[in-house]
Amino acid sequence: MDPIAVTCENRPGVPQALTVTQLARVIRDTIRANPILSRILVRGEVSNLQRAPSGHVFFTLKDATAQLSCTLFREDAEMLGFDLEDGMDVVVSGDVDVFPRRGSVQLLIKAATPAGVGAFWAAYQKTRKKLAAEGLFDAARKRLLPAYPRKIGVVTSEVGAVVHDIVTILRRRYPIAHIVIAPALVQGPEAPASLRRALAFVADRVDVVIVARGGGSLEDLWCFNDEGLARAVAASRAPVVSAI
Repeated sequence: MDPIAVTCENRPGVPQALTVTQLARVIRDTIRANPILSRILVRGEVSNLQRAPSGHVFFTLKDATAQLSCTLFREDAEMLGFDLEDGMDVVVSGDVDVFPRRGSVQLLIKAATPAGVGAFWAAYQKTRKKLAAEGLFDAARKRLLPAYPRKIGVVTSEVGAVVHDIVTILRRRYPIAHIVIAPALVQGPEAPASLRRALAFVADRVDVVIVARGGGSLEDLWCFNDEGLARAVAASRAPVVSAI
């Protein structure tokens, strides 16, 4: 018997098959359109860590019953302030995405912090020793504060008691000063980058900068131990006062 020829022409009422590419794109677009899967916080253990020559970092984030492929692009990896290592317990912030060519779901990491006091302390000590070896904490680097600053920058959250207290006290006790508020996140994985941007914005516009935040747990305040933020303070044209 001769083979039967099957045509794929469109016929009314007959569902048409999607190509693999079309289906992968539908899945990708559906995931990208879901706000729950954007800048999501996920905690897990780092494993299978690989650093590419390009500077990108690839690893698996896992717990006892599941795992997820993660990608950390070079520009974000440089802003972490600590080195990711296999076995490290971390909280990451990122976007869920689909890579159609491999048909895989992955988490595109934007920021990360160590989770747990032990990991926090280890990362802190490592960063502190590194910066100390470079001389960033030398007493000779400290600068005198201006006696009568005309412009005072404040890097802190734009909501809450801290900014209100600083502005109120300055207006009452030193009313001649012009206050420049540079709003920033002061908690969470994305806070270090936000603080660095705010400091960079205000440092060239004022005579002195106050970086401030109220109380909180070790995890809440960890963003102020960021290596990139320490370097930004050291490079600031205006002297910086820590009010953490």
